[in-house]
Amino acid sequence: ALLTSPRLSWKEALSQLPGFYFSQFNSQLPKRVYLRTLDESPFPTAQLRLFFQSSSRSVSNFDGFFLQISRGCPSRCRFCLVGNTTGPPRYLSLRRAQNLISLGTKQTLSKRVVLISSALYPDIDLLAEWLVAQNYQCSFPSLRADLSPTILKLVKKCGQKTLTLAPETGLDSSRFLLRKKIPNEQFFHFIEAARLAQIPFLKLYFMVGLPETELSQEVEAIHNFLQSI
Repeated sequence: ALLTSPRLSWKEALSQLPGFYFSQFNSQLPKRVYLRTLDESPFPTAQLRLFFQSSSRSVSNFDGFFLQISRGCPSRCRFCLVGNTTGPPRYLSLRRAQNLISLGTKQTLSKRVVLISSALYPDIDLLAEWLVAQNYQCSFPSLRADLSPTILKLVKKCGQKTLTLAPETGLDSSRFLLRKKIPNEQFFHFIEAARLAQIPFLKLYFMVGLPETELSQEVEAIHNFLQSI
């Protein structure tokens, strides 16, 4: 009703709603408005699917039922916008995730599930076991190297061919400074476990330009990290 009022501009109308701020109309910063629990959030289960021919990329990377299983992140790595601006971390309950997948794959006409997550899902092992038992194919988000290697066997059974990890840097000291307390050796052990689980491809995320570290030192550390795999 506010937005259709002839007496108010659209900015002035929005300024009267919780969570909106316009300096010319609001004297105080707004109180943040966010979902307390993802289970209460509506979610689109009848999704459009992409069908196209491409010689350079696999169509399956873009096809399936997409499900966001978390928002926010408890880790709060220093470089991460999501962890520092979208808290507190919230997760779909396992039952809600299972119900959405069951309904969504039927309505989307796909047996492939693409999980979207900004943080490690607490019940990732239970969800993976259920997906395998229901004969779903699944694409998992980036995993953490401090997970139990047993999750990798489930990832493989779900049909995923690429393990994605984010070391960020080849230096333990720089990674710890970023609040990511996982040493190189833990990454190496996890990657070796992925090889033993017969996951054929590996994707790693790195960054350069970190404070208190020379660029040449960063590049050399990344090179040494890759050489050690």
